[in-house]
Amino acid sequence: MKDIYELLNEANIDVTEIDINKIEEMEVSELERKRGKKKLMASIKTKKRTSKKIAMVASLVIIIGMSSIVIAKPAWAMDIPIIGDLIQNNLINNNSKYKDYIQAVGQTKSDQGIDITFESAVADNNVLNLSFVVKNNNESIKDNLTDALLIPTSLKVNGKSVSTGAGASWEVIDENTVRILKSIKWDYDKLPNKLNIDIEIAELFGKTGNWDVSFALNATEINKDTYVEKLDKVINVKGVDFNLTKLVITPLTTKLECFSKYTGGDLDQLEFIIIDGDGKDVKWNGGKSSSDMEGERFEASTNYINNPNTKTLNIIPWYEKYGKILPNDYEKKLPPTKINIENLSPINLNVNEDISIDINDFIVDGEFLIVKHSYKYLDTVIVRGRFSNIYINADGEEVLNERNYNEADKKKLSELYRKYQSSNNNIDVVKIGNSKNIEIGCYDGTSKVYLKDEAFTVTKK
Repeated sequence: MKDIYELLNEANIDVTEIDINKIEEMEVSELERKRGKKKLMASIKTKKRTSKKIAMVASLVIIIGMSSIVIAKPAWAMDIPIIGDLIQNNLINNNSKYKDYIQAVGQTKSDQGIDITFESAVADNNVLNLSFVVKNNNESIKDNLTDALLIPTSLKVNGKSVSTGAGASWEVIDENTVRILKSIKWDYDKLPNKLNIDIEIAELFGKTGNWDVSFALNATEINKDTYVEKLDKVINVKGVDFNLTKLVITPLTTKLECFSKYTGGDLDQLEFIIIDGDGKDVKWNGGKSSSDMEGERFEASTNYINNPNTKTLNIIPWYEKYGKILPNDYEKKLPPTKINIENLSPINLNVNEDISIDINDFIVDGEFLIVKHSYKYLDTVIVRGRFSNIYINADGEEVLNERNYNEADKKKLSELYRKYQSSNNNIDVVKIGNSKNIEIGCYDGTSKVYLKDEAFTVTKK
């Protein structure tokens, strides 16, 4: 492979147009540095060299060092997004197509000793994902993440306000710094090709300041490969009509929209298992719901992360038989299996004719046992969701529910969930102390009802 300086010498770049005042230094990891360098080198269009261009390139300020990238900001340099572990684990590991659509933002706003760096973003009709870093130079951020997780507190797209209710994943970088990946669910019948994003932040950690940023995203390419199918399907469950209205399939995500009459009872929403044409699970990724002002119409949407090149979706509705009541109050415990924590091996727990649980790994971390598992609906592995609960016995007694843990144990529990979370498994974390006599079992899953006769298929045209 040619050195980057050789490629720059061959590049058709008018370096006299580069504004030196727009050069920023950005600290990145070694892995990110290599990724950025690789993408930069691949993005430069080469032509036959001339001695004049070789001389001019000597004045181009591009320095790729051991721990930092100094980026001049012509368009080709701004196309290099920073892909950290959060994006890799939560997005790309679930759908490799994300790496084709993530766009760099690269803006830092500092005020009152607090820095916010918006690193990258990716948007389709269903979701806007924002990756950003918050650093509070005034005090520790580790035990006070709430303000950071609420960013953005105000969001406008092409001048129109957008709800900022969203889920978030995060990683604590150091005592003062946290990186956050925010997943904002939104609704577009047709996503504009150009998205002008305005974020307003006026207060953080008890300080008033200005951390506003504006940037643009280009959605032209993702719009070319987005498919919307209007649905006219009604599913009646326990006297309630659920009207399925629309399915949106992008290269990245799928969203299924539904409405019903608001009952105020336990059954307000259907759930769905989605399996693609290759027999693989399309991963559940949350959703949102709302009712109208009169409280009569209940609207819900469910989001999923697609597998790469998803074309066909097989959709199986299901619901909670006992609604909001905890299923363990009605389900029976199935006999447990004894495990040897000195020599752990995968276990399969058969729940019923539809569902089984693959216990893929056990990890002992101090006094805690981490159980990594996935479900199977018939023959399809389902990673996200919970179709039957597991239970753990230590020395013949069921391990206490986490709600009964003291504050120190709850804090440790939270740390272990973040440490061992995985895109390929669900995890349960329980405190077993020093016990070596461990059993694992599950409930019979009768609280879930799968409407196989109501299943249907949609193929992207």
